[in-house]
Amino acid sequence: MLEAKELIIYLTSQCNKRCEHCYISLDRRTNNPLSLSLDDLGWIYDNIKAKKVIFLGGEPLLYPHLEEALRLFSDSLITISTNSTLVRKNIKLLKKANIEAIQLSIEGGEEETNYLRGKNMWNTVLDTAKFLKKNNLNPYLRASFWLGNYTNLKEVFDAGESLDIPVALFPRVDKPPLPPNLTRDLFEVCLSKKNCIVAMPNFFQYLGKKGRCGAGEERINVFYDKRITPCNMDLDYTLGRIGDDTDSIKENMEIFVKNFKTIPVECAGCKNASVCKGSCYVARAWLGCPLRYNVNVDSFIQHYNLNKEKVYEKAEILTDFMRRVLVC
Repeated sequence: MLEAKELIIYLTSQCNKRCEHCYISLDRRTNNPLSLSLDDLGWIYDNIKAKKVIFLGGEPLLYPHLEEALRLFSDSLITISTNSTLVRKNIKLLKKANIEAIQLSIEGGEEETNYLRGKNMWNTVLDTAKFLKKNNLNPYLRASFWLGNYTNLKEVFDAGESLDIPVALFPRVDKPPLPPNLTRDLFEVCLSKKNCIVAMPNFFQYLGKKGRCGAGEERINVFYDKRITPCNMDLDYTLGRIGDDTDSIKENMEIFVKNFKTIPVECAGCKNASVCKGSCYVARAWLGCPLRYNVNVDSFIQHYNLNKEKVYEKAEILTDFMRRVLVC
């Protein structure tokens, strides 16, 4: 039996959108999609025990066995990531299932979202968030950030606050990381908002928490083609496949952690390096990490003359949200 805090399952490659930046080929999303079978789901359930399960795609709401998947993993904290277009059609199933949160994907503002994800998708996502709240479900906005959209992220923050839902920022792994000064500023902006996090280990190190990359140790990812990988953002390193001997997969996980999750030279001398190990290695987060310059939440509190107790209380809330809902 494999054990993990986070189990990410790509249920299907099928999708009803044509997002410009999607990692899945258009043919695999439309004409020749791949999906996990019921037997595949059964193997995962029998062989991987996880505290939380995140369903990804493609578009998970197109998965033909979604109801069975939700039932199988109902003892775990379940998050579904969706483009939002099929939520209303599936609302009865979503309300019936034991779902911790629903992730609604956008980009760094209205213009970029509509350009990459399709006409009027920004408004579609925000309307869906309102609809989910009315149905007593827990949506949050998942937005990608990079140097090119940094100045437009205010639109994302404002949307989250107007809807009174969390905002989670993820780095674009196909784009250069923010420089250290902008990464620090992003951390500070997120802390100044009601409910916003940057989904990278060094953000939680900044908060004084034990932020670290869980890939290959606390996280297991299963792809729709049956491959098992250490990280949902790095699909090139294969630990095994559905049906393989779990002892062999465990051994490959240990090899991955020993040989690939090493401290980058850029992090030499940083007091967080032994735990953080460079934050998100896929996003090359160490190149833009401000922690090497000894900035942390205490310097943020001192600079803005904030109430330390309230800031630390907020840090606890954000950390709990990350543990229950998010991938990183």
